[in-house]
Amino acid sequence: MVIRFRKPNILLALMVFFSMTPFILPFPGLGSDMQPYALLLGLCMLMLYSNQALGAMGRHWQFQVLLVPLVVAVLCLVVDMFSLGGFRGAYNHFSIMLVFLALYTLLERFEFPESQIKTVIWIWFAVATIQFLFDREFLAQFISGEREDAYRRGVVGLCSEASFFGISCFYFLHMASRFKKHKVFYMILITAMSVLYAQSMQGLLFIAVFYIGLLVDSINSRKGIFLVIGIVVGIVVGFLVLRKFAPTSRLVQLFESFFEQGVAGTVENDASATVRLNSILNAIKEALSSYLIPQGFNRRIGSGFGGLLVELGVFGLVETFVIAYCFSLQYKKRYSRILYFLLVYFVMFSNTQMGNPQLLFVMAINLYYHNKERDHEQTPALA
Repeated sequence: MVIRFRKPNILLALMVFFSMTPFILPFPGLGSDMQPYALLLGLCMLMLYSNQALGAMGRHWQFQVLLVPLVVAVLCLVVDMFSLGGFRGAYNHFSIMLVFLALYTLLERFEFPESQIKTVIWIWFAVATIQFLFDREFLAQFISGEREDAYRRGVVGLCSEASFFGISCFYFLHMASRFKKHKVFYMILITAMSVLYAQSMQGLLFIAVFYIGLLVDSINSRKGIFLVIGIVVGIVVGFLVLRKFAPTSRLVQLFESFFEQGVAGTVENDASATVRLNSILNAIKEALSSYLIPQGFNRRIGSGFGGLLVELGVFGLVETFVIAYCFSLQYKKRYSRILYFLLVYFVMFSNTQMGNPQLLFVMAINLYYHNKERDHEQTPALA
């Protein structure tokens, strides 16, 4: 028997791996948390499967409208004289269009790569477990911009900080919800990673948004009842475990502060939460004060959607709509989609990277399954 060496499958595996691990292997000379490997591989995929990519653009309005912000981002980069800071700022906007399209093309070409995604999730779990139990600096030399207070916060996994680890788990939950085998097990595993290992309040907010959407979509079903019970039990058990084995962790302190002082008191007394909230408010204020006119890439902004609005103005507004819309496709019921659109739109103003290929992978997966189900419904049944 002759075994054929298939390069496209290698490209598929590399694309999945680097889309799910965007913080590893620091690129020489690039002072940024996000590394460009997914974007570079995405460009290779778009060239290799150009006909299929162009076909997807022709069929789906999401890619068509994202062309406009991409062109504006290029113009802003030209005005910025192609500076390194300009490229770093434009990366998010390039990725939102190009990586999103490449990942969607990947799904149409190879279908949902469940086994590869599961493998990468286990890699995340193994690394985080070693960091949590034995050595918090494990693999730190391979993570770009790794920074963490080892005594008060959770581990970073394969991210630059614990909050990004928690948000990564939010993206992984969307992927795991599409699994055909052992879906519930992987969702529990990912949630446990976020709560016990990341110990990030910001990550926990993202996780809560996912489960609120899932709960609303499961109302009036047996699945919804078990989901409510599971969420309550998970919160109680997770808090008790953290309080027993990590009583001085930041997450336990924030929980206790919440119960004692409420939301306002918790935010006011937590320096990190205050800084993040001020970054969001300042970004929104700056975008509105400039009447949503593009400001370019001459600054760093600690807000996801806020950064898009400041940098590209009204054209960034297009990007925020497409992102939230694709996330809303996670659920089938109309009211669930409307609610999830609003929830995602809210949390995406926090300090998270819009060019994160994990985020773009979720968008591509949701759009792929939405279109697949729609096409199936429109195809007449065979007699």
